[in-house]
Amino acid sequence: MPNFNDTATTPTEEMREAMRRAEVGDDVFHTDPTVNELEAAGAAILGHEDALWVASGTMSNLCAVLAATRRGDEVLAEADAHIVYYEAGGMATVAGVMPRTVPTPDGVLDADGVRAHLRPPDHHFPPTSMVCVENT
Repeated sequence: MPNFNDTATTPTEEMREAMRRAEVGDDVFHTDPTVNELEAAGAAILGHEDALWVASGTMSNLCAVLAATRRGDEVLAEADAHIVYYEAGGMATVAGVMPRTVPTPDGVLDADGVRAHLRPPDHHFPPTSMVCVENT
């Protein structure tokens, strides 16, 4: 399987220099001007009032699952999706949700595939509250 790790690349010398020169502070107290600027730019690009910077795609995926689900919910994702295959079961261990995988021939979910995996409402089934779609 190919390496789709979000840390498989290394920074250029220009990137390293920008990091070295970056003004820093404490992002918990919102005194890090570089993080504040990055979050403001992200919010503006996405049309939101605010944004949160996290250190990795794994962390951002877990934040999304925690924000969109409740413990005991079911999350649908393509069978080889990064969130299922490479993230150490964080969705289950940290968020307490049950991943349900949808196999596809090419790694791309479509509406029919998702629809076929939706369970009817029944107190025996975990409610599906999220569908994870990625563009690696």
